Amino acid sequence: MRVSMCHPRVNPCAVVTMVIVHQATDHLFKKTWGVWVPGIPPNEYTNLVSSTSSYIHTTHVPCQSGSSLMFLSNTTVTYIAVSWNSFLPNSTLFYKLTCDETDVSPCSSVQVYHAIITSYNVMLVTEHGILVSNSLGKECSSSACNNIKFHRVGDSLHTYSPVWAEGKLSYTPVCIRLTSIAPLDGVVLFTFKSGNGKNVIASSSETFKVWKIYSTNLEKVMAVYDQQTRSVISIHQPNNNSSVSQSRMLSSRKQRFSSFSFPTTGHVTCMLMMPNHYLYAAVSNTMWLSTDGGNMYSKIHELSSSEQVIKLVGHGDENSILVLTSTGAVWWGKAGFLGLKHLLTVQNPSKGMDITFDGTGHPVLLNSESGANPLHARLVDVFIKSEVCRYSISSNLQESLYYLDLSTSFSFSVSATMKNDNSIIPTGNSMVSITMGNPQIFKFELNEYRASKFVHLVQVVLTARYNIKGVSSISFNLKSVRSPCSVTSYTLLIVADCPISKQLHFEYSSLLITAKETVPVQDYVSSNVSTYELLQELPRNYRPPSSMAVAIPISGNVYNVHPQTISDERFMTYSYSAKRRLKGFCDNKLNRTSCSCTSAHKFSSLEKYSDCREKVYKVLYDYTYKLNFSMLHNKMHYTHNEDSEDISKYLIYIEEVNGRDDTVYFASDNADTFCSTKPNQVLCRSRVDEHTPPDSESAKLLNFLTSGKTKRVFNASQLSIKFLGMGLFHFRVTLATGYSFCSLQDEFQAYVINPPLPFPTGTIIRLTVSFSMGAVMVAIYMRLIFKKYNKEDKNVESNVQSVNNHHRRPRMSIVTEEDMKALRSKLRSSFQA
Repeated sequence: MRVSMCHPRVNPCAVVTMVIVHQATDHLFKKTWGVWVPGIPPNEYTNLVSSTSSYIHTTHVPCQSGSSLMFLSNTTVTYIAVSWNSFLPNSTLFYKLTCDETDVSPCSSVQVYHAIITSYNVMLVTEHGILVSNSLGKECSSSACNNIKFHRVGDSLHTYSPVWAEGKLSYTPVCIRLTSIAPLDGVVLFTFKSGNGKNVIASSSETFKVWKIYSTNLEKVMAVYDQQTRSVISIHQPNNNSSVSQSRMLSSRKQRFSSFSFPTTGHVTCMLMMPNHYLYAAVSNTMWLSTDGGNMYSKIHELSSSEQVIKLVGHGDENSILVLTSTGAVWWGKAGFLGLKHLLTVQNPSKGMDITFDGTGHPVLLNSESGANPLHARLVDVFIKSEVCRYSISSNLQESLYYLDLSTSFSFSVSATMKNDNSIIPTGNSMVSITMGNPQIFKFELNEYRASKFVHLVQVVLTARYNIKGVSSISFNLKSVRSPCSVTSYTLLIVADCPISKQLHFEYSSLLITAKETVPVQDYVSSNVSTYELLQELPRNYRPPSSMAVAIPISGNVYNVHPQTISDERFMTYSYSAKRRLKGFCDNKLNRTSCSCTSAHKFSSLEKYSDCREKVYKVLYDYTYKLNFSMLHNKMHYTHNEDSEDISKYLIYIEEVNGRDDTVYFASDNADTFCSTKPNQVLCRSRVDEHTPPDSESAKLLNFLTSGKTKRVFNASQLSIKFLGMGLFHFRVTLATGYSFCSLQDEFQAYVINPPLPFPTGTIIRLTVSFSMGAVMVAIYMRLIFKKYNKEDKNVESNVQSVNNHHRRPRMSIVTEEDMKALRSKLRSSFQA
């Protein structure tokens, strides 16, 4: 629900435009707003209603219909009525606000001129200035914490000598809490008249200590804050009483908008910005509607010349509004419905007359006479729902909020149907009007056609513009709807920002060689490592090695911390190591149990839970692992229909969180092959030398893509790693800038087993083995040669001995001449033969 801000000269009890995120409504009623009273005495209420110096002001909690605060205040007393169902019977508590609830000093009374409820605070305009309450969302058990206290803010505004009684607050957050764009939420406008008679527009956000001045020279001005374009929309009248004009005061000069002049005289009395980016404006006695957030307006209703709009109330869920006029008339309107529908007229409207919606979205009227119950509320009968609806509009989407990431597209369709009735003949080519709240954020393509005579289809493709964040809406309204249907429009809120559920996820299955599946979470945490050979249990108080030495760790992280034995561990031996110990999860704990490590902490690979980490997956030394990543998200509120998306379009960089440099691991993505075929790809152009001139295009691109220590950008789908060191490795992978609105990271850990022996032991052993093997081979070779020559010598000696034995004569025999003749004769005969 939304409530309008109205001009103080028309109605001093006007209510402010605002919307609030969904919060625990009970917090509003668990608090103590002052001194509890059973009710407002009739005589005091009579004085409050009849006195010209009194103020009766109601402020509602939009997006939570029915939750409201009413302030009844004069110069001597202020009552607060807190209701959870629009002040209907048995739904209200009463308090008296005193100076004890403020830090204003000196203080004799607190007269409230205006008030709003923000996401977590109540803000008041008083004679002492602007007061802000402590947080409504803070839960606590003590009674002191539950007491609402107000403190003064905006002291810098006092230099303009504000007329506090004519100051009005305006608040325009979004109904759905958008975590990624939370800084956009909570912008408050304060429009007041300064001492020189000029109107001033100032803005602030939580904690409301600093106020920015937008304008100081306007007449008869009202303003609302547009969350989607981050601009202030003001409607004002120049001093010469010419036509009323609209202008924008931008917080960002990158956007440009044209001004608009209303073809009427007078001044603006109310403004209302709806969640679907519709902007209603009451200028003099005429109601205007802008379906594109204030760029163009169309007249929707004109009152009598003596009648003016004093209040606008909107219901965001149904896109309906209530209009209260100075004559007591109540009108109803709806997005897509032509004009306004008259509901009733109160003959003698009281000073505290008000309109709102109850918890079911039904209109409620508050009107009390002097001396009667000041909170007399009754439901307003809507006659209008009994008429026959002949139109319908629907979409193929299931949600009304979607995120669109950087350079991604989103397609959907909307259909408008007219009842097949011979009394109605469709005219024109389109049954639907389409408006974009902030067209500078998205590119959009439309394709409209008639599916049949009575069915009109619109197909839309939205694409996020490069590197432009923001919020926009696209609205589809039925044209020429003359019967009050329950649904006459469809509005989609699109956020160009990081989807809140999107995350970069490392797949541990890529570290497995033989196993098919990773270890289940429960087994990972509770089972013994002997059950799974994939896991390595870390030693107590383990710190990874460093480049200085294995026994001199310099990392600030300690794994599997057991505080009771930490003083005896090696990492405390060296003062250098001890000084680098970062504060961990188990700091100042006496033992492991007192660390309160949950199963989620033990399973997590994040650095902040390293104290709780007990087991890590094993990897082999000098083995190349192809790393797998996935981009996960929740399909709800996201423009992708699948649970994951293609990772190949993303670039990442990798770093070792414990300071282990790339001499002990090697990362690659086969970029040489990739770049040889696609040299103009960003991945290739980012690989520049560190000595490249900083003003060169390649250096600028490198600076845009990378951050941190590394200068190397990797393709997320091609990254592989080889471990060349021992012990634990802890990596952080970060998405490179320019590929998503998200700053995504993930971490993974691995423990290298079977490493080679450290230097110089390994070298000595290798040299010793090599020398020994060489010596043995030489000895064997020499032995073989010795045996060979020894055998040949024995054979020669044997042959000689044999010859000698054959021709040997008996010892002491004498060779005679006859013997010589006989020998010559034998020899001769052998040759002749």
